[in-house]
Amino acid sequence: MSAEAKEKLISTLDGVSDDNIYFLIQIVNRYMKGSSSAAAKEERPIGMYKDANFYDHNWDIDEDNEKIAMMFGEIG
Repeated sequence: MSAEAKEKLISTLDGVSDDNIYFLIQIVNRYMKGSSSAAAKEERPIGMYKDANFYDHNWDIDEDNEKIAMMFGEIG
């Protein structure tokens, strides 16, 4: 990377929170560098809600498929 590109990157990221910087680093490592090393797998999951529990794990996700199909029609 050229010095000019580094300077532009640093000026662009000035004022961005640390969490967002770490998020961008993960994106670069996973998708731009193609990192598949063990270290990359040990990083925090992408996203702010990595430990959040948004649904009941005993809930059947397909329980309402018929109702949804009646409301919106079948896809396919």
